[in-house]
Amino acid sequence: MSDFMNKHVLVTGGSSGIGLGIALGFARAGAKVTITARTPSRIDSAIGQAAEQGLTLRGLTCNVSHAEEVKACVAEAAQQWGGLDIVCCNAGIFPSAPLADMSEQQWDEVQAINSKGTFLTVQAALPWLKRAE
Repeated sequence: MSDFMNKHVLVTGGSSGIGLGIALGFARAGAKVTITARTPSRIDSAIGQAAEQGLTLRGLTCNVSHAEEVKACVAEAAQQWGGLDIVCCNAGIFPSAPLADMSEQQWDEVQAINSKGTFLTVQAALPWLKRAE
């Protein structure tokens, strides 16, 4: 994992679950990691969990379904670390309702975060990633 030493990593949806696991793994490998989430308190909790393990995460509040937020967030993450080497698009949701009971509005929100969010994040990150090659 030493290949990640001092790499600049952005993990969307990095405040809990798989995303937090990914972020902590990169941090353990020596990467400089920024996580995103929609809720500041969840970011603070993740940063605290990392600190308990002697690791450092930086956090940014971002709703990946909003293009302007994503552009600003990616730019800020890249500027924090002096570039961007890796992007992990992990942000995702799925309502606890069975599919048969899910409203169209709930489904649209799932698609906006899970699909559109990935598209917007990669699109915003590409110029930074190309510079890192």
